[in-house]
Amino acid sequence: EDGGSRTEPCNAFTSPLTALDTINITATDVYYGCYTRVRFEAPNTNAQPFVLRIEADIDDVSIKTGSYTKSWGFGNLTITPLICSSYSNIVPLKTPIRFSSRHSPIILTARQLSSIEHQYLYLLISSVSDIDLQLQFGDSLASNDNGLEWNMISSVSDIDLQLQFGDSLASNDNGLEWNMTVNANVCRLENLQLSTSMDCSNSAYFLSLMNETSANNETQSLLWISWDPYNVDVSNRNFSFGIGAKLYQQTIASSNIYGSETLGVHSHIDYVEIVPIATALDMSISAIQFSLPKICLSQFNESNKLDFGNVWIDDCNANGWELYTDAHLQDDSVYYDENGLRDDSVYYDENGLSQQCPTTQLQTNQVSSLLNMQCFQGPFKGSSSSASNVGDYISRYFYVLSNAQFDIIEISLTYYSLCTWNPEHYENDTALVLVDDTVAWQSAPKYEFVHEYCEGHQLYDDWTLFTDYEDILSSNLIQCLTLLPQICAYPVTLNFRHSADRDLFFSVGVAARLNQVIENEAFAFSNVQVSYSTCPSILPLPIGNVSTSPLYHMDYKFEQAAMLIVSSSSIYYLVADYTTVEYDAAVAANGTGTQCVFTLYGGYKMWSQTSVNCTIAGLPIMQPYSITAEYVVIDPDGTLSFRDSNTNAELWKRRTKCASDDAYYYYAMNKSYSLDTTNAMYSVDCTWSMMISREGPVKVYKNINASVSNDEGVYAATIASPELSAIDELQFTADGSLQLMDQDHNTLSLSPNGADFVVFDAGKLLVFDYDTNSILQQFDFETAQCTLNETIGLIRFIHFMKPGDTLWNDEVLISANCEYKLILKNGKLVILNAVHDVIWSALEYDADSFYDIENDNDTHNIENGAERLEFLNDGNLVLYAYSSSNEILWQTNTSTLMNRDTIFYADHAILSDVGSLFIVDNVSLSAHFNSSGDVEATNEVGADYNYHLICDSEKYDFVDKRYGFYATWISYYHCADNAFVYNQSTPCVVYQYCPRIKHYENMFLDPSDSASSSNCRRYQDETWRSLSNNYMLFQTSITKIGDPRITQPELYIVLSTSNEIEFDTEFDDNYLQYRTLLLRVAAAEQTITLTTKYKSDTYAVPSLFANGTTLEWLWIEWNINFDYIAIGNSQLITAPLHTVQYSAFFKEKLQRNEKLFAYYNLAWTQLAYGTQCHGTMIVQFPPLDVEIAKGCYEELTNVYTPTNNNETLQSTTVAPNDEGHSPEATGKLSTAIIVLLALLGCFALIATVLTVVWYKNGRSSWEWTIHDDRRRCYYAYACCCCCCARENDSLLLETEHMHVAEMIDIVHSKVPYVQMSDNGPMVNE
Repeated sequence: EDGGSRTEPCNAFTSPLTALDTINITATDVYYGCYTRVRFEAPNTNAQPFVLRIEADIDDVSIKTGSYTKSWGFGNLTITPLICSSYSNIVPLKTPIRFSSRHSPIILTARQLSSIEHQYLYLLISSVSDIDLQLQFGDSLASNDNGLEWNMISSVSDIDLQLQFGDSLASNDNGLEWNMTVNANVCRLENLQLSTSMDCSNSAYFLSLMNETSANNETQSLLWISWDPYNVDVSNRNFSFGIGAKLYQQTIASSNIYGSETLGVHSHIDYVEIVPIATALDMSISAIQFSLPKICLSQFNESNKLDFGNVWIDDCNANGWELYTDAHLQDDSVYYDENGLRDDSVYYDENGLSQQCPTTQLQTNQVSSLLNMQCFQGPFKGSSSSASNVGDYISRYFYVLSNAQFDIIEISLTYYSLCTWNPEHYENDTALVLVDDTVAWQSAPKYEFVHEYCEGHQLYDDWTLFTDYEDILSSNLIQCLTLLPQICAYPVTLNFRHSADRDLFFSVGVAARLNQVIENEAFAFSNVQVSYSTCPSILPLPIGNVSTSPLYHMDYKFEQAAMLIVSSSSIYYLVADYTTVEYDAAVAANGTGTQCVFTLYGGYKMWSQTSVNCTIAGLPIMQPYSITAEYVVIDPDGTLSFRDSNTNAELWKRRTKCASDDAYYYYAMNKSYSLDTTNAMYSVDCTWSMMISREGPVKVYKNINASVSNDEGVYAATIASPELSAIDELQFTADGSLQLMDQDHNTLSLSPNGADFVVFDAGKLLVFDYDTNSILQQFDFETAQCTLNETIGLIRFIHFMKPGDTLWNDEVLISANCEYKLILKNGKLVILNAVHDVIWSALEYDADSFYDIENDNDTHNIENGAERLEFLNDGNLVLYAYSSSNEILWQTNTSTLMNRDTIFYADHAILSDVGSLFIVDNVSLSAHFNSSGDVEATNEVGADYNYHLICDSEKYDFVDKRYGFYATWISYYHCADNAFVYNQSTPCVVYQYCPRIKHYENMFLDPSDSASSSNCRRYQDETWRSLSNNYMLFQTSITKIGDPRITQPELYIVLSTSNEIEFDTEFDDNYLQYRTLLLRVAAAEQTITLTTKYKSDTYAVPSLFANGTTLEWLWIEWNINFDYIAIGNSQLITAPLHTVQYSAFFKEKLQRNEKLFAYYNLAWTQLAYGTQCHGTMIVQFPPLDVEIAKGCYEELTNVYTPTNNNETLQSTTVAPNDEGHSPEATGKLSTAIIVLLALLGCFALIATVLTVVWYKNGRSSWEWTIHDDRRRCYYAYACCCCCCARENDSLLLETEHMHVAEMIDIVHSKVPYVQMSDNGPMVNE
């Protein structure tokens, strides 16, 4: 275009043009040649072939020196399927760049920023005080050209930002293209080549960012920049930038300069230059290293979330992991000089070719490498001499895209020790993995790499002498192997809590302390994976005072966490909770006191109601009944019932959420249960029931009303067989077949073998096989019953149309509830309601013509209307004209073909149950079209997905999840065949297995004279529990014991590798072979004692049961590699009260992946009563038998080191004596002290009795009051007492672990009409 005056090709500075220069074009000499790279992304067609066409629109040129023929060509064509799901929500970050006012500009190239290749960039900007920055973008890195093109300028009060983008870094030419600046006074986007500038200072998003930043000095902002020079839509060939996580949303500035053909701007961008321009500056900038194509980000735009997977596998990018030399370790944190970072020039020459790359790819299969990348990082040098010097330090930053408040991040890798030399076994070589530059995992310093890990001496064989890659990891790669051919591999796994709100990114680092005896030792790592998960939703249950069922006083006001139990061995109980109630003004208006929620638990939440005054009488279910002669009882099977005291007749009973007496099972039943004639199974919404009738068959009802029995609904179907006369039970056989059995024990199998669960919901009975994750048998009790007057039309489809479907004149798409109709009538496309009124039309029609659609037979104008409505394969719903089959009268414009804003094809045109027509895709479930006009409105499909298929959905709040369960979504939406057939079409089901959800578990420690097995001074066989974690967290309640200063309760928790240990002999000869820790909690002393066979220490905890509290949280955790045991008394495992050395309490070494303990059990004592225990102690544990990251119970992951300020009351280092016995743990009171306390207790009792006032109430019975604010008295040994209070002129007596016989004698001498009981509130007879 320059008339041939240039003698060199315009792209001569790039090596690929060499090939262009040597092309043999025989027609004419090539005087001038240019090339450009084109990268284009488009969504794949919906099961259709596609065509790639390449062409040029060019003209020959004639000038005074002659005529020249233009020609064109292309090369290096690649077509690559981009599988968005193969990427991860975990995205690497470029190491944050910390700027100061004197900082030089930073240039980041496309080789360093992976997303530049995909024509976008995300920057995470953190400001401590002020941000003042310039970004410049360019498109070349040549030595003879400077390609800076774009300048972006923006300022937000404390943010002053300038970015420059270009294509060259030469000194003799200007290749800068874009300049982007943000500062206090200016927001500007400039193209430097064309001298264009755009002012964005009035942008609403710019002003919003300015206001937000002004209000917060420690702001973190996410900035996106995108450029599309080759977008198919010319109007979208923009250079844009904005704020937030979504591209093209919250746009601050956008220039369509690429779309102007007259300007001819087609350059690409190869680098970005960050230029600090403020005089005072303190900020950090991190470039998010997205490797996924830009088109995959459309999923985020569509569904407001990125769901590419939760595992990141090392991408083997040599520029990803950054190497620092001469790093130092102090207080378990690494420190390094930023100048110690090895520059890229160490690994690349001027042409970008690798010279010395620390990454060796172990997976070279190009087809599978994207999904199965494995690489070996190293070798790296360890320290030289100083113990604090760790030598090389390799790290990488990561950013997690998650909607969760916090995540549990898990790091796994294979660690290698190379050429380690350890002849004397005393070097203390230590492998290190760090998170945020702080040690998060280390090999135990006393375990040598070679001696302990590699050679497998004694118990340790974690390190192996061989790897899977011996042929690759040769002496050619690792030179030290020529001297000492020693490779040890050890798998490392660690996890920590990551707060998505507070800590937007984190770093993972690898290092080693290597004492270089021969200055040849090295380390390496491979197979890095970073994954995230969210913690299970496990909340502690309220625990407090305990009463035993039955309860006779309906007006008895429950305190917070007061419990009504069956027995200490039963899992069923009713508890009152003031903390979870949502204030309801209407309920409060009918009440006389504080509201609370009563919940029936049985290992899961079974039933719940809110009481207006926290009494049973205040429950809504009690309103129709009198409370003068009734009682509430919890049956052994967990049924809560209200009964008549005289006849014991059940007035109501509840075992599920449903308000029906016979609702025994709810939604799901596993193979350990059965259904008989006395109970029924209900659906989630309680509108469907299944029961065995008295006559025999299994009957199914729908539209159930809340009632005593479920047969008041509409009879729907029967499961029966002529071979069975009177069915008695629906049960699972031993081999997993669901069968019916009649009264004569004849059986009929309803499903094949292997069934594990049944689900009853939405008119279906589903039989699931867990092993194959499939439905073995399905019973459908509801079919489509829609009808339509033939004069209106014929029902063709139900609920939705799919691609390929066509609706012709007089055909109807009907909604699932049969009320709304999408009909093409006489060339008119309309939606009718239940009474056939038109509520929507595709085109503007004469409303009068729809006044009486049933009689609208006017067909003379049909030629001017529509012939058919067709749902095309490209996702577009199109109305075609009758006069011309290709003429489009109306369309939804939902085709995604060549649309880079989304990769998901619309595949469902749904007529909803409220009469709206909307189009969604089955991946993001986002609405592409809505007849209401509000595409952004939440559509029912997305809401239904969250409600039905998310395991922790409120739908399953009252479902038994202890054994796992199947979440189901039953809808016509899932049917492959959407054709309507009367009385045959039925909704279809999709499902998802939800793993078992463990809950907190209550353990009731009974008194000595308990009818069930007592835990007083003994570990019960049935209370042994498995322990699968390196921590223990529990809550204990001593509310039912009395004042701990008097009763002196002590809780004993034994943790051991054996489940056969007996109380008070934990360290006898028989048990010395086991690892055992005894934890003693003394409430009166406010101390915690740790005892093993090597050592016993008692620690003061002044906050333990302080200020009269009877509830306490306690925890203990241990870490072998960091050599600590920590204890605390908070609900979260945070800063410990005391930390001690693990090695002082344990000397043993563990096998690989072995836990320190396998079991735990509980016992208790009361020093005031010698060998006796009175009352009840409650201890509540989270699910410790399943591995749950400790981070789920902590604010942050802390690395604990032993502290020197422990207040140790008693410390005894224990050595086994000649017989192998260890002295008993200290801290128990002597017999003399117990006798003294007993005497003092008796004196106190005498003083209390003297204050008792007896008076006659004129009703042939007596009441008494103790003149003491606490209304309690206590006894020791032979002394006894009771607690009493007046409430509503009734006598309530509660025995507190007393000698009942003696108390009856005493009380009956004065109050002959009182009936005594030892299980809770007593009734005045």
